Amino acid sequence: MYRLINLMSVLVSAALLCSPYAVAAADRSGFDAAQRTQWHSTTGDFNGDGEIDYAWLELDDYGYCLLMAEVAGRQYVLRRSGRVCGGLYVVTLAPGVHATACAKGYGPACRPDELREVNLAHTGLLFGQQEASGQLWYWRGDGFSQVWLSD
Repeated sequence: MYRLINLMSVLVSAALLCSPYAVAAADRSGFDAAQRTQWHSTTGDFNGDGEIDYAWLELDDYGYCLLMAEVAGRQYVLRRSGRVCGGLYVVTLAPGVHATACAKGYGPACRPDELREVNLAHTGLLFGQQEASGQLWYWRGDGFSQVWLSD
């Protein structure tokens, strides 16, 4: 029984690490990206509604670094990373065509069902570790999708 509970705990944790989920909206009326650490917050129009959206890194109650976004008054936890936000970044990525990591030859070759490029209609979020990986989070329909741009 203990092993089953432990396995379920691992599966839930893995799902939280890999899947965006919505949380209650917060008051961002006083949000000032310029006053936050340069690489730890940004603003842009992520869903194309003409309104300013927000993205930032913050530590949760357990000390994990969260990539957060607020779009149209709804907050999303996009990714839960290690226990330190230092060395991580979130910046905007301009609309346009961007090659994915596998298309650039980083890591294994692209699978037949894997994207080779993403054509951003709106501002995207580039999240990663400085001097290392870069993961693109972009708006698709009613939520965020992600793809690696570098490894």
